[in-house]
Amino acid sequence: MRYVLRFLWYWIKVLAAIAITMALMGWGFFTAMNISNIWILMNEGLEVRAQTILQDGRAEDMKSCFTDKFIQSDPLLVVGTYDQYLINSFEIRVSVHWVWNWPWQNTATATVTERIPAMDGTAKSEAVTSNPNFSKTPPKWPAGKYKVKLVKEKDGWKIDAMELIGEVPDKWTPPWVTPTPLYEVITPRPDTTPLYEVITPRPDATPLHTPVPGARATPEAVG
Repeated sequence: MRYVLRFLWYWIKVLAAIAITMALMGWGFFTAMNISNIWILMNEGLEVRAQTILQDGRAEDMKSCFTDKFIQSDPLLVVGTYDQYLINSFEIRVSVHWVWNWPWQNTATATVTERIPAMDGTAKSEAVTSNPNFSKTPPKWPAGKYKVKLVKEKDGWKIDAMELIGEVPDKWTPPWVTPTPLYEVITPRPDTTPLYEVITPRPDATPLHTPVPGARATPEAVG
């Protein structure tokens, strides 16, 4: 009987170890899948939002990436800062710093930096006509570092809120990027040996050939 119990206890431990390993693998898989989807959503969603705000897009186009609550309360959409400008093109930079989600939860948080360093546009003619002092240059995009809240709905993850937690300068470089110079000036050490040395003959040195006064060089002599 004792051997039977040992045998059963052994297999219970083996099955428990297998179950725990499978649970950890499943947890890691679903966590990685959710984080990957959120990472893609942050880049695509913020680009769609900027395009909608800057180029008179439809707010309905944002519903695939944002909740209705966010669209109705987005200050740049509600105020219409860029409604009186014709933006031909823009360059958006999005850097996702951190994303976290528990597999059993329908919410997630992320930290992201968003900025638009380049924008080509001008004021619409009707805006300038109605107000001659209206600025023809569109205002700068409010760059910043945001804490983003996401929720999982039936059709996938969506951005539900963005909280500004820090300002970002126009010429911002991510902390993990180190600028590399195009070239490096190398200064030789004082004690290094030069590649060549200029030899100055001594004043009392005997020349290898003493020319004879009045003699002419012949081809044989030259050869």
